[in-house]
Amino acid sequence: MAGRVETPIQWNNRWQLLLLSLLVCIPASQLLADDDAEAVQFDRQVRTIFSNHCYACHGPDANAREGDLRLDLEQSVFSKRDPVTIQPGQASASEIYRRITSDDPDLQMPPPDAKKPLSDEQKATIGHWIDQGAEWESHWAWTAPQPVQVPGARKMRGVINDIDRFILTRLGQAGLKRVQPADPVTLIRRLSFDLACHPRPNRSGPSLKRAARMPTTSW
Repeated sequence: MAGRVETPIQWNNRWQLLLLSLLVCIPASQLLADDDAEAVQFDRQVRTIFSNHCYACHGPDANAREGDLRLDLEQSVFSKRDPVTIQPGQASASEIYRRITSDDPDLQMPPPDAKKPLSDEQKATIGHWIDQGAEWESHWAWTAPQPVQVPGARKMRGVINDIDRFILTRLGQAGLKRVQPADPVTLIRRLSFDLACHPRPNRSGPSLKRAARMPTTSW
């Protein structure tokens, strides 16, 4: 209803719902940093490269597929071929790596006329993934959530809930420091931009005045 003013409690519920939706959509493996900073996750890093650069010719479209190779199916990627498409643990012995690093336009994949070249970083990512064993992962949407260990010491400064522990741990690994908590009015403005793509109207309304007096920990 036009002109309706929501209370801080209602905004608090929306904020919690937004955080919950983000946690549901993000696999737990992505919330935790790998013990090995160089470890490559197939679903998070490699599948995206295949999807954006390779599926046009090696994806689910049978009419456009070439070489009878599907890079979206594990059984096709690791089927017996000569030369072998991917040799787990040996990028140098894998045909796919030889093709993506080749300078020969007749061998190079993706082919030059596809105009979807891989960057050096993307090539290295695929190579590292193969050298690390080429472990295949199902799409995160079809993977059942698994309990994860909450990172960080039992007593961490600035922790309100376990989400903060994930964030602070990752900031520490990146050598970054947390900023001071925003005031409730600023949080409402940010949330309004996220949900409605415009600042919250009626900035001097009673709900904002009440929100300004609420402790930040209530959010």
